Amino acid sequence: MEQYKYNKKILFTHKYFLQININSNDELELRLHYLDTEGEGELLFFLEIEDFSIKKAEIKEYRIEGKKPRPTLRLKRIEGLSAYLGSTSKIMKIVTQEAGEIWAQFIPEAIKGVLQAEFYVASRRGFSSLEEYVQWFDQKFSRSCIYYQQPPSMVRSWLEYIANHDR
Repeated sequence: MEQYKYNKKILFTHKYFLQININSNDELELRLHYLDTEGEGELLFFLEIEDFSIKKAEIKEYRIEGKKPRPTLRLKRIEGLSAYLGSTSKIMKIVTQEAGEIWAQFIPEAIKGVLQAEFYVASRRGFSSLEEYVQWFDQKFSRSCIYYQQPPSMVRSWLEYIANHDR
């Protein structure tokens, strides 16, 4: 049998990595790093934990195919907006205008990341327990398309799914 040789040119690759932490300023720090055949860069949001309002937003371009990367771009027009459900299209429109579609495409992913991080800061958002948070969330967003599976056909609740994942 002939050995497979990998000597092909890569035509396209596209990857991103999203990480959300609580930083030393006691705010959520969202970093979305993207890498593809045409460029590399990072989207950064610094958010208030209590309401997910954007305190500071930046884009850092490290490499753009055929262009010189611009210096760090501050997205002042989205500062003050909430990085939460209901704001996605508004933030995407502003980011498209200021930084281009390549960056706007990552806004839904960033907001999904905030939703997942919310579980771990629910008490800071005024909920007395995780059960109270999940009940509020299920009631508020029951008819939205954010679920990985729509109630009532869900096999496991969010609490069961995320159980024992304290951070």
